[in-house]
Amino acid sequence: MLSAMKYLFLALVLFATSCLTEDITKISESQVPNEDTVSKDETEWRLAAIQKLWNERRKMGHTPLTKFTPPGFPNADIFFKNETATTTRTLKHRFAWALVLWAITEGVPVAQRNLKAKEFAAKTNGFYMNQFGNAEKAEEFHESGDFYFESTNVYHEIIVQLKKDKSQTVKIPDYFVHSAGTGGTISSVGRYIARYGAPTKVILSDSQYSLFYDYVIGNKFTNQSGAGIWTPPGIAGIGYGYDIEPVLYGETTSLTRNVIHESMKMPDIASVAAMRILDEKGYNVGPSTSLNFLVSLYKAYQNKAKQSAIKHRLTIVTLACDPGDFYRSTYLKDEWVEKSFKKFGGVQGMKCWKKLIQDSIDTGSDFVSKGLTMCPGSYKV
Repeated sequence: MLSAMKYLFLALVLFATSCLTEDITKISESQVPNEDTVSKDETEWRLAAIQKLWNERRKMGHTPLTKFTPPGFPNADIFFKNETATTTRTLKHRFAWALVLWAITEGVPVAQRNLKAKEFAAKTNGFYMNQFGNAEKAEEFHESGDFYFESTNVYHEIIVQLKKDKSQTVKIPDYFVHSAGTGGTISSVGRYIARYGAPTKVILSDSQYSLFYDYVIGNKFTNQSGAGIWTPPGIAGIGYGYDIEPVLYGETTSLTRNVIHESMKMPDIASVAAMRILDEKGYNVGPSTSLNFLVSLYKAYQNKAKQSAIKHRLTIVTLACDPGDFYRSTYLKDEWVEKSFKKFGGVQGMKCWKKLIQDSIDTGSDFVSKGLTMCPGSYKV
């Protein structure tokens, strides 16, 4: 009886398996298989949409490169690639363009972490782009040569602009400094540099309580979130820790660890101070740009102090990500700084860092070591 039941069960399994097995499309005696993968209407729509995107890209052109030479570091140039010159005045203009183009050309759903977005996409036959997990797929990292559609990689633009600038003797940057929000931009630059063997080092600038530094340096926080570590307000638009999920490549971040050469953190209150200095000098930039500037300035100091092997003019390029106008009621307002950064010294702490950073710009001094020992609040957790 048991033996009969066993054979019956096996027969049912084999029957079910045969029903579920898919068969290959076969060549018949009269014809070979041949069907359209994409409909004519979809092909025409896709081509028209892509053409509109490239028309928008040509209108954008190359965003300006602005050179700043700190008097205290006369052999160093810090370039700001001014992404605030785009239509939407932020680096996200370039990124959104790349993300939409990727969605149109790929059009294949990926693992969604946002349930509502997933459900909406399913109901409307749509596509959930997940900017955090898919930024590295969307951002360009290939050279275009003289092809009509130029590479949209921001590092490619930088190289083209430096090459065309007859007054610029150094044509390849020594360092590219940038923070990470999704991680897409800095990863695309790192991949471009790695692919073509450019002698530029990529430095991640990270905020005080962000997890990205430890993720890049030690592959940490891939199984642990930043809950209980992240301390607001942080630096707007960048860093990782406010999310309740761990740092998961391809899902919650696009930051590619193996194309980053170096990572550096700065106290958040120091970034606020740097923003005030840049604003006074006529640079209408936000807090993430100010963090980038601080890391660039300290890199200039390190090269000077260590008598670096770099004998030509030290050339550092960073990005101006968004305008300071967006932060007139926050980072550029004393009352907000006093309240939001009270445990980090508030306005007093900001002014302390501001003086030291300005001294570094003017004389080439070490603002970091002095600030960490002299300014209030820097080590408080």
